[in-house]
Amino acid sequence: MGMLIGDEVGIWHDLSGRVNLGGPDPKPLLVQERREKFSFSFGDLELVQILLPDIYIVFGDLALQNPYFHMRAEEMPDMVEMHFSLKGSGAFNNEATGKRYTFDANRHNIMYIPTFDGKACYMDREN
Repeated sequence: MGMLIGDEVGIWHDLSGRVNLGGPDPKPLLVQERREKFSFSFGDLELVQILLPDIYIVFGDLALQNPYFHMRAEEMPDMVEMHFSLKGSGAFNNEATGKRYTFDANRHNIMYIPTFDGKACYMDREN
């Protein structure tokens, strides 16, 4: 399982092994939490992962220097994503499913994502 994130010129960063979006194996007996920070050519990402026996939660903060980037999930389980935008706007184009997701300031989206391979753009501005 893995997640790749990349910039416009095709430089890919593999988050496999650091971000376990497939959940724990075996299941934890207690709540576990892991915090990590990543720096990429297009911005910085801080993730918090919380693992419970039957629930896996990931949340984070992405500070972009370049609003365009690519993401690819490989061999990952289907997931439901809740996306909260506090400011700015953006969009994901999921080329694997042909779906487009848009985000605006002060909005919430909930999406079923069986697989993801596509491009994202976030504009960090007040609307």
